[in-house]
Amino acid sequence: MNCLAIEFFTRSVGRLYILGSAIDAVTTITLNRRNSESLPEILGDFLQSSRLRFADIERVGVVTGPGAITPLRISVSMAQTLSSVLSIPLVGVSPFHLLARSDIGPHWVVLPGRNKRCLAQIVWANDHEVQSITDVLEQDIIEWIAIYSRFSRRLPVAVSDGGQFELFDGVAEVPSQFSVIEGRGFSARWRQLLSVNPSLLNPVKINYAYAAAQPKGSF
Repeated sequence: MNCLAIEFFTRSVGRLYILGSAIDAVTTITLNRRNSESLPEILGDFLQSSRLRFADIERVGVVTGPGAITPLRISVSMAQTLSSVLSIPLVGVSPFHLLARSDIGPHWVVLPGRNKRCLAQIVWANDHEVQSITDVLEQDIIEWIAIYSRFSRRLPVAVSDGGQFELFDGVAEVPSQFSVIEGRGFSARWRQLLSVNPSLLNPVKINYAYAAAQPKGSF
């Protein structure tokens, strides 16, 4: 099955993936206003370079947020259009689940928010599933690092390569537990998240919400 994954949730970097039995391709796009608006043309060129047609795509996945509003709005709209025109399943994916690591147990995933703030959530993952341990916390990044540094037990922290520069701009010292995830390593997680049974899918909507954390577990 040929799947298309559309990953645009930060202001700086976006990715397109083609995941199939005979191909595994990814292209990284440095975002700006001009190429954000030309995303359909970029996708067409990517498919052509992968020797595929739009009609060859059998499922599409898209990051639904939270994240940067303009990249999310453009990418979700394009995914919804492809799903409708091609009559194929559409899978919405949380960026926290996409970044979740299966090799370190419970850990924080931290994304850039608005106005020097961060979005943080504790997740747990293995090779078959991802679980959210807390709801999403929004806080000033420097305040969050200060609070995190006082924990007696510090969980590992994962950030995306696209989000690290937005997160840490102006931060004097970043705790050693922060580990930057290389985006090209997301292919395996995308395959897992796109394998969901189509009958279980819910309508895809952009997640603009930034809610205070309500712990679901204790770590």
